[in-house]
Amino acid sequence: MPPHGLPRRGAGPELVEESASAIHDVAEREFAALTGVAATAVDAARLRRWMPAYDGTWDALDAVDLPAGVDLCANYAARAGIPGRLRSAERLATRIAGGG
Repeated sequence: MPPHGLPRRGAGPELVEESASAIHDVAEREFAALTGVAATAVDAARLRRWMPAYDGTWDALDAVDLPAGVDLCANYAARAGIPGRLRSAERLATRIAGGG
């Protein structure tokens, strides 16, 4: 587990084969771990092969040339989902702290 104590990634791709109840349990537990707030899952949708990304602007992100000292840590700058946000935040925090 990383130093911030939050899960590095979800339960894994095999989770889509689990019951809706099991998916709810994981979602509720990880939401609480990330936010410190309890939540109740109301639905579980399964995308068994991929997460759709229909927006062509993802390709354009490679061409973005940010000024020195400007970094993006945003939901539109990487893969969807909490694990992507955590990886992005961890990289940015390391860079800010002078470790990379």
